[in-house]
Amino acid sequence: MDIDTNLVASDSMDEDENLVKSENQSPTSETYLLLKTGKLSIQNPDGSFRCPFCPNRKKQDYQYNEILNHATGVEASPARSIIDSSSHRALATFLRTDVPKPLTTKEQDKNPNSDADDSCNTDDPERDDRFVYPWTGVIGNLPVTVDLTTGRRVGESGSRLKEEFSRFNPVRVRPVWNFLGHSGTAVVEFTQDWKGFRDAMLFHRFFKVRGFGRKEWEKKNRGVKDMFGWIARAEDFNSDEPIGHQMRKNRELTTIAEVSAGAVRKRDVLVEKLEAKIEEKDRYVEELKVKYGENNLYYGKLVEERTKILDKYNEDVLKMRKRASDHSRVVVSDNAKLKADLEAKRKELDTLVSENKKRTSSNSHDLESQMTALRNATLEQEKNDGCVKKLLKTQKMEKEAAFHKLLEMEKQLDARQKLELEIQQLEDKLQVMTHMNGEKDKIFEFNEELKQKIEEMESVDAMNQALLIKENLAKEELEGARKILIKALLVMLKGAVNPKIQIKMMGELDKKAFEVACKQRFPKEEHGKIEKIYSTWQENIKNVEWNPYKNVILDGQAQEVIDEDDEQLKGLKNDLGDEAYKLACRSLLEMKDSGNRDVVPEFWSKDGRKATMSEAIRFFIGKWKSKKQ
Repeated sequence: MDIDTNLVASDSMDEDENLVKSENQSPTSETYLLLKTGKLSIQNPDGSFRCPFCPNRKKQDYQYNEILNHATGVEASPARSIIDSSSHRALATFLRTDVPKPLTTKEQDKNPNSDADDSCNTDDPERDDRFVYPWTGVIGNLPVTVDLTTGRRVGESGSRLKEEFSRFNPVRVRPVWNFLGHSGTAVVEFTQDWKGFRDAMLFHRFFKVRGFGRKEWEKKNRGVKDMFGWIARAEDFNSDEPIGHQMRKNRELTTIAEVSAGAVRKRDVLVEKLEAKIEEKDRYVEELKVKYGENNLYYGKLVEERTKILDKYNEDVLKMRKRASDHSRVVVSDNAKLKADLEAKRKELDTLVSENKKRTSSNSHDLESQMTALRNATLEQEKNDGCVKKLLKTQKMEKEAAFHKLLEMEKQLDARQKLELEIQQLEDKLQVMTHMNGEKDKIFEFNEELKQKIEEMESVDAMNQALLIKENLAKEELEGARKILIKALLVMLKGAVNPKIQIKMMGELDKKAFEVACKQRFPKEEHGKIEKIYSTWQENIKNVEWNPYKNVILDGQAQEVIDEDDEQLKGLKNDLGDEAYKLACRSLLEMKDSGNRDVVPEFWSKDGRKATMSEAIRFFIGKWKSKKQ
């Protein structure tokens, strides 16, 4: 017999407990044996009974029917634990089978609600009793009247009856009709779970303890006007009355054992499906772990290789910078010596010329010799000037060569990555061929191709390394020339007014403009305090721990801009005004490319932009020529 699937879906913890109860229901249980052997006593000396499982109850002098009602009530109560239910089930079985009912015992029907566990007479369902399912109750002897207009009998509506019996939580109450109209009976529908069964049994016992159950219904007198009620069983389902026809339309007969077995089967199917799903998820997790391990190993190798390349690159850069610095010092020292020698010769020549003027009798031949020496010195100076021009031209050519080498290195890197990809594909193919026991010729062919690709990659790596070394040397030489040119321009531009190219300290806060902005906000402040504010903000800008930048996407590319919501900048704007805020933002933008946030000198065009090295060299040569003339 198939049971409605809603039974399992709506079960609660009460269902699980009742299932355990039904499965453990056996008169041969350990508790039953203890009662039967007398190890657990239930009789008092005066002949009354007590419950050995409820020692804390005030009442310990039950009559036979009272203790039997107590045991069956606790057994059927969903609020009690599994241990309490099984213990009281054993007690009820022992009372029915092994303890004779005293002839003098009276049923206590006068006050059936005096104890929460003793509220019902015994009408306990057995596992093999056949009930109408879904759980159903029957109400009989409902008051009916005859409608004079239609001549048919009418009675209370189902909603009115549902409200009247709401304490038993009915789902619906359906009056039963026949050809005469209202039959005076109604079907009470309860939920399909174990809670619905409990409500149906409470409904049944409510009428039973008052003497208005099914047996009393069958024996009732015509003058009785009270309603009768009971839980629907096989005799109601198989009845030829209208109520039987209605039940057979959408209900069936079943037992508690069948309902329990159906629930257990569906629970087992659900558990089996969940276990299969868990096993599938476990396999998926294991696959992810394997893939994660492979990817982690691959990326670890890439990171290690990249770290080695960067370390080698940094080491080469340091060496090249040291060589360029040493070379620059030697050149500067040689130039200083040449200038000193030239100055000494010039002074010596001036002295000779002066003496020559004083000597009226000096030999004209000596004068000609001195003039020749002067011309030679001038030629030497022009020669040195040519060397300077040649050096600048060489540095420019080296810069262009370094740029071309960089492009070549990028091409080589692309080629290397392509070779790595081809090698990886060949290794995968070779591995697949090996596992699939492919043809030996193809395996050998793949091996040879793989070796060839590896040799190509090694040659590309060697070429890349050579180009990298040359590029680093060129960069260091160019950086050394740039520093020398900056120093020369600083000396040359002293006192110059608005030159075309000048040296700007990138990241340095414009002191004059900042002090003007402070005075606009605080006109009465002393100069020393404004100077202190300027120094504080210059240090703030150089502080590497302060990060007032944020990344945004502009034209499809990530760019770093000033974070307008930075608390420190907002405080500056509120305290010193927009002009000071703009000056600080400009300095931060100039300094953001410096890793350690240092103020660095830079060639700066009067057009308000960075000047190129070529522009600075041309400007320097022009100024040098004009000064020479």
